[in-house]
Amino acid sequence: MLVSEIRKELRKYNHKELENIILELYKTIPKKKKEEYNIDDYIKNVSIKNKEKKIVNLPFIDLKKEIIYFLDCVDNGYYSSPNRIISKKERSSYRFKIKKYYKVLIDISIDSKDFLEATNLLVEIFKRLSIGSNRLLFVNWETFKALGVAQDDIMMLS
Repeated sequence: MLVSEIRKELRKYNHKELENIILELYKTIPKKKKEEYNIDDYIKNVSIKNKEKKIVNLPFIDLKKEIIYFLDCVDNGYYSSPNRIISKKERSSYRFKIKKYYKVLIDISIDSKDFLEATNLLVEIFKRLSIGSNRLLFVNWETFKALGVAQDDIMMLS
């Protein structure tokens, strides 16, 4: 069902029936998912938006350190094999980090003093994604497909 269809259906119920629906749905959610998505916190405070986290605008120097650390972890194989440094959940969500880095780095203006460093970081990310297509650097082989950006598009930027 679409969200709009669910809203339409929910209008048919009174408060007590809605409460029962929520309780039954809550019971079906596995404990791990409840913790992962902070369902309990969301129920306690509906104003919390779990899914939509705003991208925090880090100063470029902090972003650069974060990207360099990420690339170092990739080079050491922490995103492709079990280890204590990068959790299993974080390993499988590498593409979200790269998407965030990609969006922030391509938005840096050519007039910015950080443009050259941003371009170099994009090139380094591109290299890891390219290597990851042939050698297991991440949890899957289709790194560009997982990223949602065509390899040719990034090559044009580099």
